[in-house]
Amino acid sequence: MWVDRDADLLRVRLARNGSTVNDAVVADGTRYELAANGTATAEPADGTVPYLDSESGVFRLQQRVAGLVYNQTATTTRDGTNVAILRANTADSTISRSGFRTVVAADSTLSVGREGVIRGMDHEEEYADGSVRTLDATVTTGGDVPLPEWDANATG
Repeated sequence: MWVDRDADLLRVRLARNGSTVNDAVVADGTRYELAANGTATAEPADGTVPYLDSESGVFRLQQRVAGLVYNQTATTTRDGTNVAILRANTADSTISRSGFRTVVAADSTLSVGREGVIRGMDHEEEYADGSVRTLDATVTTGGDVPLPEWDANATG
């Protein structure tokens, strides 16, 4: 996700199952969206963040990290920012989350800056039915992120 509050721009890319990618841009009161099948649409923005509950993504994060115990394992530099590497790894345990399937194993790494901002997340969890879900997130700040060409060609 990329947010430029001064320019009133927001871009979110969401990859599902490692290959299906949806891309959305909110700019000048319009929500542009490119579906995985290549279809681009434009419609009035409704004030929400595409694919997420908020710009911070805190709810999505809580869905994944609840019940895990993280320990700092290292420090490193990511995009010029010092970050702490936090790891949680659990197997043969049961983590029940309201409204979600039971997690029996999880392997998770968070990169956290000094301000407490999560700069990256690599997360994998296995459910009781044997299925596996992964979530990889990267947060970047500063610099320009060019708007995609498809936003000008969207239909609505």
